[in-house]
Amino acid sequence: MSQQLQDKIAQLEEQLQALQAEKKALLKIVSHDLRSPLNKIYALVGLIKMADDNLTGEQLDYLDKIELIINDGLARMHNLMDLRSLEEQRFEVNKEPLAAGRLLKKALAEQMAQARRKQITLTYEGPDPVVSTDRLLFLRVMWQLLSNAIKFSPPGSKVIVRLTEQEDKIWIEVIDGGYGIRKEEVGRLFGKFSVLSSKPTAGESTNGLGLYLAANMARLLGGKVIYPEAEKPVFVFILPKG
Repeated sequence: MSQQLQDKIAQLEEQLQALQAEKKALLKIVSHDLRSPLNKIYALVGLIKMADDNLTGEQLDYLDKIELIINDGLARMHNLMDLRSLEEQRFEVNKEPLAAGRLLKKALAEQMAQARRKQITLTYEGPDPVVSTDRLLFLRVMWQLLSNAIKFSPPGSKVIVRLTEQEDKIWIEVIDGGYGIRKEEVGRLFGKFSVLSSKPTAGESTNGLGLYLAANMARLLGGKVIYPEAEKPVFVFILPKG
């Protein structure tokens, strides 16, 4: 290999390292520094809504839309934080015995406000088996799956979380009110930044990260997320009990 070629390779490596450092810095700014002002705006909107005796129905509707936009932005930032943690292998898996049904009800409760805005009913069906898992990662997987289900379900529909036990595993189905994924797009479903033809039903944004994150965080737990049947609105989170 000539010295000129070696110098060129070294130069490209330096440029790549600089780009990676710039990417990390940008992700930090977006995921951390921009989150604080959005949280403050969200809190102010809540205070304004508390004085709803002086607000018209139209004004309250505008405030609801502002909340939706803020939540959308915060969700994007949270996804970027999770992506950064995955890429830098910063997630620590600390397993402990936990009641799966109780965790799922908590996950549903955390999504209640988002569902209420679209008049979507959230329902849990199933037992409450004990599993050995990481609480944070489990809830993050479910947050992604439930957020996705609500986003692509029409207003007034239902999202069901159903737990069943199968030998040494639990199967958690997330069944939404949407129309499923086209057969020709299933292969791209869990790709990073993969945006498919399905559209959110209330103008929500999507960046194609949610299912990618859910699948990769499930793997950290020794489980997986699958989409068993094309054009059926069901995702399954499979998790070992031990």
